[in-house]
Amino acid sequence: MRNLSISLCCCWLLLLGAQRKNVSLAFGAGAVLGIACWFRVNPLYLCVGWAFALFVFVRATRRERLLLSGAVLLGTALVIAPIVVRNFLVFPDFTPTGGTIGTNLWEGLGETELGRQNGFILGDDKMLAHERVKLGLPDDPRVEVQWPDGIRRDRERTRESLTFIRQHPLWYAGVMLGRMWGMLKVAGDPVPYTGTSGINVTSRKCLPPARQGGVLAFAVNVLGMIQSVVRYLFLPLVAFGLWRAMRFDWRLSCILLVTVLYYLVPGTAAHTEIRYVLPMHALLTVFAGNVIKK
Repeated sequence: MRNLSISLCCCWLLLLGAQRKNVSLAFGAGAVLGIACWFRVNPLYLCVGWAFALFVFVRATRRERLLLSGAVLLGTALVIAPIVVRNFLVFPDFTPTGGTIGTNLWEGLGETELGRQNGFILGDDKMLAHERVKLGLPDDPRVEVQWPDGIRRDRERTRESLTFIRQHPLWYAGVMLGRMWGMLKVAGDPVPYTGTSGINVTSRKCLPPARQGGVLAFAVNVLGMIQSVVRYLFLPLVAFGLWRAMRFDWRLSCILLVTVLYYLVPGTAAHTEIRYVLPMHALLTVFAGNVIKK
C-alpha cells in the first residue's frame, strides 16, 4: 500500500507537470518514482515511458518537451543512484534492478505446461534446488537465490529464459495475453498464479460467528451483493470512462495510459501477481470514476 500511494503521487505530479509544462513538477514526478523503486523495483523503467509520453503528447516547443522528458529521467536517476552505486561497489556489477529479472522470467515459464516440460519450475526453493544440481552448488543453507554470485546466476536465468522464448515467440505472446487478462479480471474465479484483486464481502467471511445473523449480517451481505455487481461492471465502466477522458483531453489521457500499459504489457512478460500491479488498478479506477463526472 505504501508503494501504491507513492506511485499515485508521482502520477499526479506527472500530469501537473505536463499540463503546466513545469520542469520542476516533472523532475518531482521522476524523483517520487525513484522513491517507489526503493520499495519495489517494478516501476523502475516507467520513467522511460513517461519521458517518451511527455515528449510526444505535450503541446509545447521541442526544447520544452526535451526539458520535461529529461527532468523525469534525471529525477529517477538521482534517487536510485545510491542503490546502483552500492550494488556496483559490493558485487561489483552494474545492476539497477538488483538481479531479479531472470528469476521472474524463469519462474514465469515454470507456470506453463510447455515451460515445465523443458525444465522451468515455479517457486524460489524449487528453482534453487534445480540450480544446485545443474551448477554443482553445495547443499548449504546459506546458498540462496541471490547468493552467492546472484547477479551472474540471474543473468544466466535471463539468458536461458530469453533463448526459450525466442524459440516459441507466438506461444509466449499467448502466455502474455493470458497474464494480461488475469491482471484485468476483477470478478469471478481468479486466474491461476495471478491471484485476485479482492473478495466479495459476506457476513460469513467478515464477521465473527456470534454476529453472522441479524441486521448487521444482512447489511454486510447486501453490500457484498452490490460489490459483486460493481466488480462485473468495472471493465465496461473503465472503457466508457476512458472514452470520455479521451474526448475531454486526449493528450493527458495518453500520458496517464502509459502507466497502465507499462504494467499491463511489459509488466506481464514474466511472472507477475495482482499485488505487483496495484498502481494500474488504481488508475483504471480513476477512469471508471470518470463515468459519473459531469
